[in-house]
Amino acid sequence: ILVAGIALAIALFGATGVSLTGAFDYPALANVARISLACLPVIVIQHVVAWRFQNLVLPLAVGVIATMGIMQVGSSEYWVWYPWTWPMMAAIGSDSAMQLKAILLAVGFGLPLFGAATLWLGRREVAA
Repeated sequence: ILVAGIALAIALFGATGVSLTGAFDYPALANVARISLACLPVIVIQHVVAWRFQNLVLPLAVGVIATMGIMQVGSSEYWVWYPWTWPMMAAIGSDSAMQLKAILLAVGFGLPLFGAATLWLGRREVAA
């Protein structure tokens, strides 16, 4: 959806007469892909909290509180221990090794977490 929105915005700017020189030079698609992969653990954690606890406040509070630490932890060497910093590091990390490390951490942690969460939440009784 984000990529379609970017393409639509570029098309609208072009239709209004704005020069599109350099509009496609920015590697937006690569950034969207990196950020999407790096967000996997955060999405799984948020969904587990939302599915496990039947209220709106707790998942929202977890997301807000965890997001508050991104800039503080992200600017330190401890960013590898904080999954909420991985999308930021994957997109704007200081070097390509850091960006790759963030993506590998996210995929390596997010996929097993997704599998465990699916098994754990799948055992729950479904209320009709």
